[in-house]
Amino acid sequence: MIEPLSTSAQVCQIIAHYAPALLQSLSASGTLWVVIDGLSAAAAPALDAVLAALAAEHAPALHGLLCGAEVGATSHLQSSAAHIGADLPALLERIGAAALLLIDTHTTLPVLGGVDVLARRLARTDVLLRYDHAAAQHWLDQQGESGLPFAAASALDALYASRHWRDRVQSSSDSAVITEDLRELYVQMLVEHGGSRWRWAASTPIRTTWGALEYDWVFASSDRAAGHLMSALLYAAAGWYHDTPEAAQNRATAGQPVQIGLFDHAPPQAADLEHAKVAAIAAAIELIGTQQPRPWTYGDLYDHMLRRRAWFGQLSPAQFQAACAALAAADRLQRRPPDAAWQPSTLLRFT
Repeated sequence: MIEPLSTSAQVCQIIAHYAPALLQSLSASGTLWVVIDGLSAAAAPALDAVLAALAAEHAPALHGLLCGAEVGATSHLQSSAAHIGADLPALLERIGAAALLLIDTHTTLPVLGGVDVLARRLARTDVLLRYDHAAAQHWLDQQGESGLPFAAASALDALYASRHWRDRVQSSSDSAVITEDLRELYVQMLVEHGGSRWRWAASTPIRTTWGALEYDWVFASSDRAAGHLMSALLYAAAGWYHDTPEAAQNRATAGQPVQIGLFDHAPPQAADLEHAKVAAIAAAIELIGTQQPRPWTYGDLYDHMLRRRAWFGQLSPAQFQAACAALAAADRLQRRPPDAAWQPSTLLRFT
């Protein structure tokens, strides 16, 4: 039985692959801090093992800091009793250098007075954080006949660093649409809020084994290539599971065990699910060509899919290439020149 990775295992896998790539992008004398907040103390040994291996390979350039939990004295992770949100300026002063922050606290950090402090850092700062839609819903549920209380409205103003959340809430009566619109606003403001040095941000949903939304991972960086790498890592750590026959069966039964009858349909096969996934990606690419029928580079088209079409963390680079190749074989997408490799600079034209 295939099971999804635990959150701590996902974080360990992401750190193990992303931190070396980020460190390599810095100057030869650069130092990188990996800061983790929100995971339980029980996850510390696994994180310690990952950081120990990275520190041994990249000493003395890589350091680790675990916030909100006590870590053993022999640990390679330094510890801070306070969470990131408690005293962020002091924490950043302690770090000083480039940083990768993974924030998995159940209280979503507001953009104003929270994440914006990270966004304005002069040192390279990449962040992967939990966005919980319940954070906004808690305040929206306080709506009364005379409107929202001042404290609730102020909290939402800070959460989204703007008053535009009002327009999003009033534009629809569908709670699912409002949830998605508010999450998009949060991601948007990470880049657009005054003074932000981030130029790239996107989010991916984390779902239960039967497909219900739990929360979103939100990623922000000053580097587009970092977003592409993080998307691939998030799919490898979490997104892949939802493309398996087990996940398809769980979605069909809402996660409840069922007895399979003699004449029931056979469960979906992995190859069929992969074919359907590539076909869905190809359809999304074709829609871009219909709406924006202009020349694209392969890298720009991939970036647009991740940031603007909600595929961040939901597909692998190989699946995207397979979808482009399928469209090319059907003569609905042309490479220039026709024998060009699938590289970021490869010119593409929709037909």
